[in-house]
Amino acid sequence: MTNKPMIGITVNSDGGCLALGFGCEQAILAAGGIPVLLPMHLDTQDALQLMSRCDGILFSGGVDLDPVYFGEPVLAKCGGIDALRDAAEKAYFDAARQLRLPMMGICRGHQVINALMGGDLYQDLDSQFIRERPLQHRSAGAGDALLHDVTVAEGSLLKNVVKLDRMRVTSTHHQAVRRVAPGLKATGMSEDGVVEVLESDGEDFILTVQFHPELRFSREQHALALFQSFTGAAARYASAKAAAENSAADKE
Repeated sequence: MTNKPMIGITVNSDGGCLALGFGCEQAILAAGGIPVLLPMHLDTQDALQLMSRCDGILFSGGVDLDPVYFGEPVLAKCGGIDALRDAAEKAYFDAARQLRLPMMGICRGHQVINALMGGDLYQDLDSQFIRERPLQHRSAGAGDALLHDVTVAEGSLLKNVVKLDRMRVTSTHHQAVRRVAPGLKATGMSEDGVVEVLESDGEDFILTVQFHPELRFSREQHALALFQSFTGAAARYASAKAAAENSAADKE
């Protein structure tokens, strides 16, 4: 029997409890992975040990990232910040990069990965991202409502995964990627110019989305396909790691 890849998922804090909506864990399960919720309270040196037990990491949605992580003061319209979560995710990100783990990011996670790789963010779209015809990026109703289209770049991993030129997506955010980090490239854009999808421009698997496919994976094949691509990369990572360990054991 083939082992399923283990996927670490970052979480929110809510009233003194670790919190995560069912969508992310259900999407990982549906895509053939095993979800593992990651703690916030840990020594940073322990993050490497924990990440070494995982085959991929999913940075989930949540509150705003502290702008200190991209070299800015907190502006008036920046939202809530969770310093504990920020520190934990920085530790997990550094460990995952060292191990070259496959990474996926959703909403906040999309922004976190971009910032920690050297990019930056709009702290508030309404006040910083001025366009003649701005789209609605923060749903006023149901969180899973489809609000706008994303144009998919030709020749991208995204295009290979979703098999579409355009896709309609959920949206519930007031921050967004401004300057794309070195090592990443934008492969999905909204009509008003918001970066909706980032992926690695190298060999490591990194795929991040500003929208919420975990809320639509049971209804739309392209949403599920994003998770399947990620867990597929994690499965290949696990197989390569096991083969290297077996080869080392044979030489002893």
